[in-house]
Amino acid sequence: MSTYDNAKVNTKKKIADAFWELYKQKPIEKITIKEITILSQIHRATFYLHYQDIYMVLQEIEKHLIHELSSLDSNDYRNSWNDMDNYARKVYEIFERDREYIHYLIIENREPKFAAHYKERLNQMLPEIFITEGCSKKACDAFDIQCAIIVEMFLQWVDKGNFLVDECIQLIEGIMFRGFFPTMLENFDLKPTTEIENFLHTYECK
Repeated sequence: MSTYDNAKVNTKKKIADAFWELYKQKPIEKITIKEITILSQIHRATFYLHYQDIYMVLQEIEKHLIHELSSLDSNDYRNSWNDMDNYARKVYEIFERDREYIHYLIIENREPKFAAHYKERLNQMLPEIFITEGCSKKACDAFDIQCAIIVEMFLQWVDKGNFLVDECIQLIEGIMFRGFFPTMLENFDLKPTTEIENFLHTYECK
């Protein structure tokens, strides 16, 4: 890479870093180019050499996050439910690299349209566990909803910072194959209310 290219990359990084510091504090519509130039210590004209407006800075960050998901674009994660381990570890790795970006844009849902797109991409890469070709619209909708729930749960667990990837996998597999109540009771020091305990007992006896 030439000296000019290095300088260009460094300048863009300074702008992006300055933008991000401001974005964590307030909505994008309240961020000014002046604030970014002051924080990044560049001239206003320099900003316009690299970006047309503030929204283009955000678009570049979002583009980076989608590009990171390209590492999931492999049949290695779609062959069977056994590949859930590999899939989860890869998503966990991506999340660790881009934790702040994902937290604000996806978890906090600062950019709803992008957050929905990001989650849909993750959803599409889940290992295939049902044959959905030719199924009814209702069945396909139900399956899509459940997949979206799995993705949401995993992202939320990783974002909390209290769960190791193996624990996330254990919870997802437990909820999928054993159910919500058994998984929660087996993995955490929780006690069901009397009403729920009676319901579970009744349900098991059916």
